[in-house]
Amino acid sequence: MRTADADRVLAFVRAGAAPARRAAEQAARAGGDADAQAERLVGHWRREVAVLTAAPGFAGRLSDVLVDLVGATAQGLLVLSLCALAGEDDEAERTRLVAEHVLGDRLPDGWRPGTEPAEPAVAAEPVMAAVPDDDPAWRRLATRAPSALLGALRTMWAVRRLTGDRAEGRLWQRALAYVPVVGVVGRLTGERHALAGIARDVRAELAGGQTRKR
Repeated sequence: MRTADADRVLAFVRAGAAPARRAAEQAARAGGDADAQAERLVGHWRREVAVLTAAPGFAGRLSDVLVDLVGATAQGLLVLSLCALAGEDDEAERTRLVAEHVLGDRLPDGWRPGTEPAEPAVAAEPVMAAVPDDDPAWRRLATRAPSALLGALRTMWAVRRLTGDRAEGRLWQRALAYVPVVGVVGRLTGERHALAGIARDVRAELAGGQTRKR
């Protein structure tokens, strides 16, 4: 991953911090052990994917791009919610977890979060890539999405070219996503499986980190 891309992932981490924290607080208030709370977070972000990808008007050349954007955003927010639940507030660590578990990439050696979230060192590669505001499907998505998630969606759009390696479920679920009529069901099934797998792996890493801190 290039430094400019790491800065873009950091922008997502900062934009998604508030909705992720609220989701974690709701999961914690519902009670239960850590497993139950994590499962609630998976369910919460599963529902967000289902609601947003059911928005009308996704037909056309940007359909797969926008559905992938929603899936990647939900995965990233799940990672951040699990961090909030575990008390992991280090920005570098949260950025690393999103980069590795959502984007399938690694941060550059020596990269550290800067104090400025918007402008990277190279002006030709802005942290915020322009979202397609003139596209009707994006406008419908932006209208349907909760206002708290818009910032996360926009910042994930800035790293959209890195989402090709993200988890999307098992092979048969990914294949089913391209079958007419049942494609939406297949895609959602894959996203649900991917979210559960990410939750399992991130929780294991967070538990290991807490053990080392002791």
